[in-house]
Amino acid sequence: MAGDVMLDSIIQRATEAQARASNPTSSVFVGASAGSGKTKLLIDRLLRLMLPRVTVRRSEEDSGEEELLLPGADPANILCLTFTKAAAAEMQNRLRAKLAEWFSLSDTELLKELKALEVPDAENVKIRQGARDLLRKVLESPVGVRIETIHAFCESILRRFPAEAKIDPNFSIIDDQEKNHILTQAIEGAFPDHRKSIEILSPQRNFEGQSTPNAKTIMGLVGDLSRAQEQLRCFEDDKTQKTNFENLKALYFQALDLSEEDENWEREWVTPPKEAALVAGFRKIITIKPEKAELLEWLLTSPDQRLPEIWGKFITTKGTLNSRFLVKAEKAAAPELETLLKEEVERLLNIQRKRQNVHLAHFGAAFLSLGLQGVKRLKERKNFTGQLDYDDLIAQTKALLDDLSMDWVRYKLDGGIDHLLLDEVQDNSSIQWKIVDVLTSDFFTSSEQVRSKNRTIFAVGDVKQSIFGFQGAKPEEFLKSRQRYANKIQAAGFSWDGGFPLITSFRTTKPVLTFVNELFKGEMGEGVREDGEDFPEHLSARKAQWGKVEVWPAIQVLNQDQEESEEEEDFISHQPTSASLLVQRLCSMLQAHFEGTQQPALKPKDVLFLVRNRSDLPPTLMRALKKENIPIVNCIGGRLMETPQAKDMMALCEALLLPSDDFSFACFLTSPLGGLDDPSLMDLRLGPKEFGAEKSKSFPPLWKNLQDRFEERADWRKAYEIFSNLLNRLDYDSPYQILSQALGTFGGRAGMFARFGQEALEPLDRFLEAALEYETLHIPSFQGFVAWMQQNESEIKRQPAEGENAVRFMTVHGAKGLQAPLVIVLCKKGKTKEADGFYWLESIEGEQKKCLPIDHWGEDLPEICEPEKTERQMALEQEENRLLYVAVTRPADALIVAGCCNAQQRFSQPKWVEACEKTLFQLKKREGFTFKETLSGLNLPKNAEEFPSFIFEANVEKPERLTKEDTSIGHSVESLPEWVGKDRNWQAIAPEKEDRLARPLRPSQSEDGALEDLPAVSSPLDEVRITPKSRKQQAAQRGKIIHHLLEFLPDIAPEERFFIALNWLDQNAKTWDDADREEIAQKMTDLLEKPSLAKLFEKGSRAEQPLTGVASGQVVNGIVDRLNLTKEGIFLADYKTGKKFFGEKSKAYQLQLALYAGLLKEIYPDLPLKAYLIWTESLEETVFSENFLKAVLEQWKTDQEKKKKNEI
Repeated sequence: MAGDVMLDSIIQRATEAQARASNPTSSVFVGASAGSGKTKLLIDRLLRLMLPRVTVRRSEEDSGEEELLLPGADPANILCLTFTKAAAAEMQNRLRAKLAEWFSLSDTELLKELKALEVPDAENVKIRQGARDLLRKVLESPVGVRIETIHAFCESILRRFPAEAKIDPNFSIIDDQEKNHILTQAIEGAFPDHRKSIEILSPQRNFEGQSTPNAKTIMGLVGDLSRAQEQLRCFEDDKTQKTNFENLKALYFQALDLSEEDENWEREWVTPPKEAALVAGFRKIITIKPEKAELLEWLLTSPDQRLPEIWGKFITTKGTLNSRFLVKAEKAAAPELETLLKEEVERLLNIQRKRQNVHLAHFGAAFLSLGLQGVKRLKERKNFTGQLDYDDLIAQTKALLDDLSMDWVRYKLDGGIDHLLLDEVQDNSSIQWKIVDVLTSDFFTSSEQVRSKNRTIFAVGDVKQSIFGFQGAKPEEFLKSRQRYANKIQAAGFSWDGGFPLITSFRTTKPVLTFVNELFKGEMGEGVREDGEDFPEHLSARKAQWGKVEVWPAIQVLNQDQEESEEEEDFISHQPTSASLLVQRLCSMLQAHFEGTQQPALKPKDVLFLVRNRSDLPPTLMRALKKENIPIVNCIGGRLMETPQAKDMMALCEALLLPSDDFSFACFLTSPLGGLDDPSLMDLRLGPKEFGAEKSKSFPPLWKNLQDRFEERADWRKAYEIFSNLLNRLDYDSPYQILSQALGTFGGRAGMFARFGQEALEPLDRFLEAALEYETLHIPSFQGFVAWMQQNESEIKRQPAEGENAVRFMTVHGAKGLQAPLVIVLCKKGKTKEADGFYWLESIEGEQKKCLPIDHWGEDLPEICEPEKTERQMALEQEENRLLYVAVTRPADALIVAGCCNAQQRFSQPKWVEACEKTLFQLKKREGFTFKETLSGLNLPKNAEEFPSFIFEANVEKPERLTKEDTSIGHSVESLPEWVGKDRNWQAIAPEKEDRLARPLRPSQSEDGALEDLPAVSSPLDEVRITPKSRKQQAAQRGKIIHHLLEFLPDIAPEERFFIALNWLDQNAKTWDDADREEIAQKMTDLLEKPSLAKLFEKGSRAEQPLTGVASGQVVNGIVDRLNLTKEGIFLADYKTGKKFFGEKSKAYQLQLALYAGLLKEIYPDLPLKAYLIWTESLEETVFSENFLKAVLEQWKTDQEKKKKNEI
């Protein structure tokens, strides 16, 4: 009862805060924490702004009082700016839905709605009539309620005032893809005039290709430069146009405090001022340490012949004298030498800093001279074609509104906006706040006309959720603007009610919020809480309901010591990893039901996986989920050109442009567009005609082969028809028409769907859309289209369809504003990335200040940039903390924080996992909830006790969202099919739970004592040619080569096998002797001609056949080297690269074949079976009967059962 009273009090306070924030007569800046109903608050504020209000005034006739009905705000005079188009559309839909609902409600129900909004005088009939009339007013308004993004708003201003903005009235908006294309052409056009710049820049960065955050290409850096319009304005105003390399270098030298003499730093480096004293000192110690003679010799050489890299070997990477450079005896022999070397260290470090600054100046001047020319050409091209990009929309609007000569524009805008609402303001950039300041410049003045309108500004955001710093978001600007508007509004005497937070969550249960409160009280709260403030304690408005937080650390996989053998290539560790444990845990949660019902407690669509960025998504986890038949949808996406479908389409395009390009043509042939498999491609390339030819003969192009031989096979004929038809139309059809034929007429889309499934369709559609876009922007040439697509950096991501029952994968950035009952945050070890972007230096030329960009360019930043670098790095670390806050506030009921690690990395727990783990320990001491440490019930690795999971939960009522009957489950009588009948006593009975299968066993790999490491076998030839250290690697390589030969040789005509094998070995075993290659080729030929193996290698048999299934209760997953299924029986073989082997360990080989045989007999119980061990060195085979292998398998099962009993 006490808990219910407390919850009612929390909800009441939250409702009052919402009503206070939505008060239409006050300007408000409010911080809305995660789940506190920010969107609802915006809708409430819009509704209350438009509702009429009742006021009382004194009557002039009888001095009494009378009621006046003041109309609400005109919908056309309300402007709401939000962050994304999706958010704007959602708000529009919710607003219109609410207005439509009010229109149809009864008086009683409408009164209840208005009272819930805290509308004064809701009992007044005129107020309710006005509420019903709002729908008509919005629909009849020319623009309705303007809810749009900042970019859409800026576009509307520029289209309204194009002459004032000095732009084309019919301007078009280009995306980043087209902008990059134009920029590339602009920079390439500047190359002839900037040869010196190119010579300096080329060794440091690629001009094109794939950029990374810490190593952008020159094109990428110029793209960044084009967005720095504020800093580059000083060069636009420069009438002298002194932007060549030499003039810019002089500016950099001035900014970095360099002189012309500093360019001769090499001469200074090799001329120590105390050279004579150093020579004397080294002569004293030369007998003690003769290796110091190199430095003495260097000092005695003429300075012009001294190599700079030799001097300075006594300096550590930390910039100090190496303490081990002089031993005790040397210090005694020459006591003055240590002091001299320390002084020399200081001198050399100063020269080193000078050298770095000189290089930075050269690189900066070279880049800026080329970049300014590229940016200039870009602007000229956009002006000529009437194009603007999204950055231009913001910059042009700000320039228009800042122009003092454009008061008329501001006057026209001021008359159309009475109320401004801002959403997600924590993600506004500085320039966006400046636009807002201009729009509201006349909102709060002392004129009577302004006061009569009671104009307001409303801003809602949350500094804790500012995670878009890479887009220019500055959360501190929200706090500064809040204070600035508070001072301005209160000074003018208007109503101000800002600065209070909304901290009650209507989304998340109390256990999760308790964890969140504790997590961000400490160091993880840096950047999350406001400066000088404590982290605001979040409260839950949900009635005491079940909630849980789990922390799963990354599990270090212990690599077993494996002997390298011919099976090494197939080795996959069977130890459970973090990913497999997560999948096990999730499967158990999805299979659970509410007590006494058949209703699942959790469905796939209730689960949301979050990662920090795209590269953190572990593909092994997604594969494991698919293997368990759990539906997933990857909402993270990626670049269009990185999808396999786009790569296949580009292979076709490049092959059409240059059919003699064997690589592109082979990629096309083996793609779903061409339809060939790898063996077919190899047969086409390495046909019998070529194998008998001389070794020096070169192969003809693959396209020529196909033209000559397409009639030999049906798949070759089909590929030939597709390619030749498309090639013939290349000069006549547009790129879109060519690609449409490839996907439609010739069945490419169906092939893509067959290979990749549903996920293939969207990339194909986007590729075709890109072809159409190219044709609308450029002359539709196929070569131009291919070049244009090679620069394509567009993103592609799939959004789950409404009601789709699938597990979602998203980045934290993409999930902002979303929620799910269960959220799993995947944490990967990694350092906070270094702050990127230009550092700007200031230099004075005449009376004008110049801004000069500095990038790393492979050098340390100058000392003048260090404070800013430290500040940026701190800002990035704080944003990482805010990213964690966003992630852990997405769940409604349960949160799992799971670590994952890369096997190649040095093992340690991710930072987020460590912080969450520490928080749960704190809660264990302070809170009264259930706290567990468990990994029970899962298939665990041997070292699981080193990585316990931590669970913090409250076992109370089940969530409200799951207490209602879910008709989609189909457990009600009405939802059953007719053949079941309509008996009201019908009750679904869950099937008996089957025993959990053991983890998959790979027969070719040792896993326990019964199936030990397979013995290594080798040829006696190896003993004389291979060193002990490399013997295993050589044997493994030999085994792999023999396996490959035995894959394709059986399909070759007997008379051609030796030559084909020898030709193949010449290409793939180049390090072998000729005698070895001939010996192996002959042995493989002789092996295949043995009559006793004729049935095994006859036509139709299969090489490297994967086998997966259950044999005698054991999951088997392996590959059979050779398998032949005939009406006469089953014939299988495993190759052993060595001589015939006998002994105790040979039982492992027998068990390997027994497991394969057991699985095949489960599938084909009526066919007889014969198995072989083939010893490729001695050309012998060991034959095992079906009954023998069955006995081996039974004995192994018996041994396993005994082992389990002993363990218990």
